[in-house]
Amino acid sequence: MNPYTIVRKLRREKNIRQAEIAKYIGITQSNYAKLENGKIELTITKLEKISEFLKVHPVEILYPGTFSGENSESIEKALLEKLENSFNQTLLSKDELIGELKGKVDAYKELIDKYLKKK
Repeated sequence: MNPYTIVRKLRREKNIRQAEIAKYIGITQSNYAKLENGKIELTITKLEKISEFLKVHPVEILYPGTFSGENSESIEKALLEKLENSFNQTLLSKDELIGELKGKVDAYKELIDKYLKKK
């Protein structure tokens, strides 16, 4: 399940109306409905307010059941590991992209040099 579905599920389990939680997080009920449907981004700020209102740890929305029964220290450690892995993957992707772009720049330089030599 995605975080949007989890938020809807938790809200319904607690018999909370969309308008109530929308007011608490500072958006309209219409926009809150869009959030639950994944049409509006669930930002960190919104996640924090929603989890506070629903009285659940934000991790339960992002990774439901993954850390059940664990203390907050082990949850934080696991989340930091996930964040670090994600960051490292992003860096690798960035490096690959930079390599591709450098190759294209070099190819364009060669074309420009050839063009200038013909003149």
